[in-house]
Amino acid sequence: MADGLNNAAILKCPSCGSSMGAPDLHGLVQCSYCGTKIVLPPTEANKERRNLVRYKELCQAERQAGNWSNLLKYAGEILEIDPGDVDAWLDKALASGSLSNYLVPRLKEAMGYLQKAADLSPKDERIFEIINIVLDTQFNAYAGQASHLTEQALGMRNLGSTGREYAVKYTIESMGYFILAYKVKPDDLGNLESIYKVKENGLSLGIRWFDEVFDILAKAQQLKDRQAAANRLNLLREKLTQRQAELAGLNRKKRRFFVNMEIEDVQREIQKIMLEIGKLESAVGPREM
Repeated sequence: MADGLNNAAILKCPSCGSSMGAPDLHGLVQCSYCGTKIVLPPTEANKERRNLVRYKELCQAERQAGNWSNLLKYAGEILEIDPGDVDAWLDKALASGSLSNYLVPRLKEAMGYLQKAADLSPKDERIFEIINIVLDTQFNAYAGQASHLTEQALGMRNLGSTGREYAVKYTIESMGYFILAYKVKPDDLGNLESIYKVKENGLSLGIRWFDEVFDILAKAQQLKDRQAAANRLNLLREKLTQRQAELAGLNRKKRRFFVNMEIEDVQREIQKIMLEIGKLESAVGPREM
């Protein structure tokens, strides 16, 4: 999309040379770095404001169209005029994160822009939304390439000695990308399962895996055990609620021999449930409690 603004002058601070913010309605503009204030002539102030409005319009159009390179460019133009524009930092994060791939990862760059936005507006909910988008993009890029290499390895392993050599090569490369995906999302069980399968395939090819692979798989087992404990904990809490309601109903009945026996049975069961809940809460930890 053409912008017609490529020759627009960027207002620089006369004291430190940094880009200055956008002028207010009176033409007053203050440097966000050294604090120097200047008052622009009405024509210059209006020009700066018009440039800013136009770049924001362009950003909105490119964001909606998914033209990430253009969005990155126009958001940068806004920040040249006004370094304190939160929307522009968010757009730069979204654009750079969306352009990230397995060959040229831009996760660190995107997170840097998000940190700038968070410094300016810590409670902006869009920050967390874009974090998820950026993480998903980078994770999928790594995991997708790893899956592609895994398929290639499986197709090569039965094609003689040369095919086996390529199978080893592709298996090692796929493990590398699955581990990169793991570093983006350590708790993704699907990715952890893929790491386990590639490890097994590699062992059958004679690959001697480095310690990091086994450390990751040990953590994966801990994660599975923790998730199983959390699921069991939820079931027990539901059961405890039901038994407590049952006990309350029994206590409202007229006390007779069989009623007293039922009360004692339910009380014992409640005690057992609470004991198991206590053990599971220690195993699961505070995050699932």
